[in-house]
Amino acid sequence: MKDQRYDLGGTVRATRHWATPREKGRWAGARGAAPLVAAGLALALAAWTTSVSWAVSDLPRTPAPPVWLDVAYHAFGVPFILGGALVWWRTPWIRLGVLLLILGASYYLAFLRVLPEHPVLYVTGFCLAYLYVGVFGHIAMSVPTGSLSNTVDRVYVVLAYVASVGSQVGRYLADQPSNKWNFNLPQINTAWGKFGSYLVAVIGVVGVVLVLRRLLTSLRARRRRTGPVWGTLALIGVLLLAPSLGSALSLPLDSQLMFGVLLVCGTAVVSLGGYLLWMGFAWSDQIRLTALPLRLAGQRQLGALQAALADTLGDPTLRLVFPRPDGTFPEPRKSQPTEGQGRAATPIHRGGRLLCVIDHDPAVASGDRATAIAIALTGLTLENAQLYREVRESRSQLTTATFEERKRIARDMHDGTQQRFFAALLRLGMATERLDAGESPQAAALLEQAKTELLDGIEALRALAQGLHPVDLEQYGLAQAIAVLADRSPVVTDVSIPPIRWPPTVESTAYFVISEALANVYKHAGATRVSVTITPAETAESGPGELVVRVADDGVGGADASGTGLRGLAARVGAVDGTFGIDSDPRAGTRLTVRIPLPPEGTPL
Repeated sequence: MKDQRYDLGGTVRATRHWATPREKGRWAGARGAAPLVAAGLALALAAWTTSVSWAVSDLPRTPAPPVWLDVAYHAFGVPFILGGALVWWRTPWIRLGVLLLILGASYYLAFLRVLPEHPVLYVTGFCLAYLYVGVFGHIAMSVPTGSLSNTVDRVYVVLAYVASVGSQVGRYLADQPSNKWNFNLPQINTAWGKFGSYLVAVIGVVGVVLVLRRLLTSLRARRRRTGPVWGTLALIGVLLLAPSLGSALSLPLDSQLMFGVLLVCGTAVVSLGGYLLWMGFAWSDQIRLTALPLRLAGQRQLGALQAALADTLGDPTLRLVFPRPDGTFPEPRKSQPTEGQGRAATPIHRGGRLLCVIDHDPAVASGDRATAIAIALTGLTLENAQLYREVRESRSQLTTATFEERKRIARDMHDGTQQRFFAALLRLGMATERLDAGESPQAAALLEQAKTELLDGIEALRALAQGLHPVDLEQYGLAQAIAVLADRSPVVTDVSIPPIRWPPTVESTAYFVISEALANVYKHAGATRVSVTITPAETAESGPGELVVRVADDGVGGADASGTGLRGLAARVGAVDGTFGIDSDPRAGTRLTVRIPLPPEGTPL
């Protein structure tokens, strides 16, 4: 999957900083085998160079070094090889793992200088003796992703490689050495040797300064996750300066060996301390993560949700950015800091829908489990809040629709049924007066009129009851009930509904949608013809499990979807998780499409 980019307000371009499958493939190939094979080759190089350079002496001038010193010097690169393979194999930081492995392997190239009888190996070892120093500078500038993020870092890394390799190439060309070189053998310090040592020392000082500056000026999120690593690298950089300065100043061999031992042992101690500190921060993050579900429980205030996530991830600059309906994003806050390596974004999707984008410091996107869990909890909370808001809106619409329906029923009863019963009551009273006056023919006529009014009133009540709960729908099904509506329609109505029974809730929803739609056609459309079709689930365009209802007329069009009637229909459909759509261009008629989901087989109806 490619890195996704989000244009937040047109000014901040944010990117997810996760390792992609393409990147993993480029660096690792088969993720499981490549790190192991590379580590095996690097360890084989270490073992071979150790075997040819073990206990090297220049008798009678220089005896072989003590065993512990040989072990210390020759074991220095092994932790980097093993650590690099582990990082490559088990973490998203593939580039960093590769660089660590190269650092460990390149350290052993210097031991090839004990083979002057093999010119190719000797020249290779001499020119690449301090390649590991350049690789170390590369690592220091690219932690934790292994990628260089700005021009200053790139320039520094190029200079580090030039200083560590170029100075040795120049020295070989100028001095033409041919004798054995090893850490315990004294050598003549030529001008080129001093120049190379001073150059490496200067590059080392600059690197330490850059790393410390990054540590001191970075945001809290970056310090918590990468600070222990930066601190460790800075201290190791200081330790690397000692041998370079000792060589540049032509100190006695014993002093230079002491600086070498200090480098080897100090690197081990500092690395262990940095790892323990990093683990302490990670443990603290886990503790804060355990409190996040309690802080998010029932949370629907976006400000409080953002504050809880920012505190948990240790990034005070974090913000939740919600897309507009058109998919664009609002302008970023002017006070939003954009420190160091810029900003990054992590999208939160639910059900294929983008809920929001988390704008944050890139250090947060380190791929650790705590970050992933915190973001997942945030997505779940946002989804619950959105569902809660939709439920509230749906309930509000249903309440409004119910109130409007009650008003219509009250109006129909007042204007229709109540008036007929009142008229029948008046005629009964008048008939009573005629009977008392002995005017039987007139009383009989009044009684007949009262009977007619009562029959009309009963018919009106039956029609009203039919609107509330159609008997035909319950007894005969949707096709018969809609056919009755079509027979009473003042507009030519074409009906295409298969004689199939569906669950009562589905039939009731479809019936009232069609009934209200036909009523709107009669009142507002000015149509001469209307069609009603229902597509069974097994042949529906939307796929199995849905009933598609369509009502189309040839009227004036221009229906207002925000009107009370249509909003009530949409709320009724939404109550059963259906979808409501309307297409009503002016002078082009109106087409209503409703999709009602059917319950799975075996679901109680």
